[in-house]
Amino acid sequence: MRCRESTAAACRLLSVCFPLCDRAVPGQVALSVLQSLQPSEEEDPRRLNVEVASEVMAALIPSLSADEKLTLTILSSALSCIKTLPDALVSKITVRLLLTVLKCCSGERLSSILKVIVDDLSSWHSLTAHLWSQSGHCCVSPPYQTTC
Repeated sequence: MRCRESTAAACRLLSVCFPLCDRAVPGQVALSVLQSLQPSEEEDPRRLNVEVASEVMAALIPSLSADEKLTLTILSSALSCIKTLPDALVSKITVRLLLTVLKCCSGERLSSILKVIVDDLSSWHSLTAHLWSQSGHCCVSPPYQTTC
């Protein structure tokens, strides 16, 4: 519990400091933290765990929201990693990263980001439903009809 509180406090401090830094600093930090959101088969003590990485990225996002390419890279990485993580971490990443990205965008940019999220989750759902149906399990497929 204490570690979680320390992480949250440090990330709040980062979110205050990043806007004061040179514009390149938040981007450089994001690119190094982004590696911790990528699935890896080997443990590396230099890597942040996914929970800490998602907190740091959430602190960075408001400073990065003007950089559309980096925002989409973060979004893509978050969407990719939630497909392999346990439910608790999926929930954390969804709340901390995806919702933070959505709060920092508006207008056409918000629409394009929502489209990226919906397209990614729809393709993942389609693939998952197809794999389940191939394995002989029951599944729910659009338009929400149960098939066995």
